[in-house]
Amino acid sequence: MRPALAFALTALFGTPAGAYSLQTAVSESCHERITARSLGPLSALVDIDAHIEIPDDPLLRRLLATLQFPGTAEADDATRFVMMSIIVGVRSPDTEGHSTFDLGALRRLHADPAPRGQYAHALRGPDDDGLPGDLAAVDGTLAAIVEEVRLGAELSAGGVIVRKPAYLDHYGRVEVPVVLFAWHVGRAIHALQDAHAHMIWDADVEHVVGVLNYVDAVEGRLGPDDGLAHSNALDDCDRDDVAPMVEAATRRTTALVGAIVQAVQARDDTALRRGLAPCADDATERDACGWLVYNPPCRAALGGDDPAAVEALCCTDANDFCGSPFAGIAREEPVGPYLGCGAAPGGAPAGWPVALGLAALFALARRRGLALAVGLAALAAPRPAAAEPPRLAVAIEGHGAALDDRVDSAILAPAFGYGVRAAWRVGRWRFGLHVDRDHWLSVEYGARVDAGVLDVALFGEALFFDDYVRVGLALGTSTLMFDSDLHDRGETGVFSELRPLGLRFPIHDALWVVLDPLTAAVVMPAIEPDDRLPSLRKVQRRTVLGIEGCFL
Repeated sequence: MRPALAFALTALFGTPAGAYSLQTAVSESCHERITARSLGPLSALVDIDAHIEIPDDPLLRRLLATLQFPGTAEADDATRFVMMSIIVGVRSPDTEGHSTFDLGALRRLHADPAPRGQYAHALRGPDDDGLPGDLAAVDGTLAAIVEEVRLGAELSAGGVIVRKPAYLDHYGRVEVPVVLFAWHVGRAIHALQDAHAHMIWDADVEHVVGVLNYVDAVEGRLGPDDGLAHSNALDDCDRDDVAPMVEAATRRTTALVGAIVQAVQARDDTALRRGLAPCADDATERDACGWLVYNPPCRAALGGDDPAAVEALCCTDANDFCGSPFAGIAREEPVGPYLGCGAAPGGAPAGWPVALGLAALFALARRRGLALAVGLAALAAPRPAAAEPPRLAVAIEGHGAALDDRVDSAILAPAFGYGVRAAWRVGRWRFGLHVDRDHWLSVEYGARVDAGVLDVALFGEALFFDDYVRVGLALGTSTLMFDSDLHDRGETGVFSELRPLGLRFPIHDALWVVLDPLTAAVVMPAIEPDDRLPSLRKVQRRTVLGIEGCFL
């Protein structure tokens, strides 16, 4: 199996979860874990329409060739296609195909002031105040689930296939063909799961007693009638004290999946209606009903406009949400404004990536300023003049890069590597060979180091100010050193690097320390002539440090 999307699917079926968010370099994904445990009945969706035709799309074909599912080693492409569509749908409410580190896009998505935008995540809308706000959020979330299931059921008979955005490590945002009804199933699953992380339930996890608030919290205007702020602690499904909610979410997701299959296959929504309705007092199969129910006595009191009954029967922060064991957890780690940005999917704080990105930029700026200062000092320092400078130079270098300049890519795109350069001098000019290994860190579906590329190039550079300053350009090839989602190891494209300001510091007559505070490198190991397939390209701002020996 290849990395990126395939890695996410591996995580789906066995990686321990850490939060109700999507798999990233800093969080495990509870959404994927719960979905994985519930996918059994979904295989029946493949048989709903025997006329599903897999489009002749090169991107889809390559993705399907890399995807693997437990127990489906012999599965045909139609099964893989449906499963992939569900997973793209599960991720959709949190990312809409953007990187989980694309903070601007995620802020717009998660801080959507429209109530429906918040109900897709089982949260209060901005005008959902007080106890009626709790009720409105629960009903709005139920409506969002029903709408997704309805759309999926209506579209199932036609086998409608459309393109939806998804994110691939190292490629960025791409438009992937999906089976539309399966994509809607994934979105319905997501909303039900979020209800178990963004709402406070009673001790038996049978009904909701409070709903959290995200949009007002991150905007810095959370008031006493807006409910508790979204809680990262309640999101943490690896905690023992939230295990009952995680278990309930898993059982109800499985029941929802079964009801969807019945509704679509048999055109019978009985199981779905039973699941979305409160359980009868004598109900024995509790997972077949009451998937998302607001405190029944409080609902009745609110409908009766009886203030005394409301005070006696409803749950609020003032009465510790009627003693819910999850109320205390919900008060831990509340979200708030993050440097003017929102939070990552599922409530994971987005402030730290912003801070890290700013710190990286600041560090680069300071490093460049320091290098310039040192370079000027070196220029001013006396140095014995050589009768004739050595003609051969060999440098061993290391480099690092933190950011990627491409549109719709992660803010963080870490890379690091090492290389060697050999050059022959003619006057102030040097010409030679550049070879480097560039390793890439994946951050979208988990933290790992990919083998990256091998860059081989010819370069030329000019030396100025008694050889203390250099300017150079390298052009050559870049060869992929691992199997990515869409390309095979060994594919070769182009490499270029501009070094606009390199500094050289002598430590011996024939030994120099070399520093390039900021270079511009385009690494493009796979070039696709077909515009339906993305090329594999990175735009790196490298910082290079090395040691150079001069001979002959």
